[in-house]
Amino acid sequence: MIVLVANIGSTSFKFRVFDMTGERELARGGVERIGKDGAAIRKLGEEAREEIEAFLGRPVFLSLRVRVLPTWRRNSESLRRLGYRK
Repeated sequence: MIVLVANIGSTSFKFRVFDMTGERELARGGVERIGKDGAAIRKLGEEAREEIEAFLGRPVFLSLRVRVLPTWRRNSESLRRLGYRK
């Protein structure tokens, strides 16, 4: 099973892709300025898919979903879930 772990802020996006069967990291990356209409996220997804396909030697389908948490910076539970606080 391939798993994508993403940390998405209001202006940044960081990700890691893991192969859970082999327990190894396949790819990692990030974007600091997301850009108009998510252009940087789209480019990031395309590059990540190409890296994963090259590593696995076969085509893959990579679906990126972005969820916005309103006022996440002021919500201590959101900050904890995103890894900014313990």
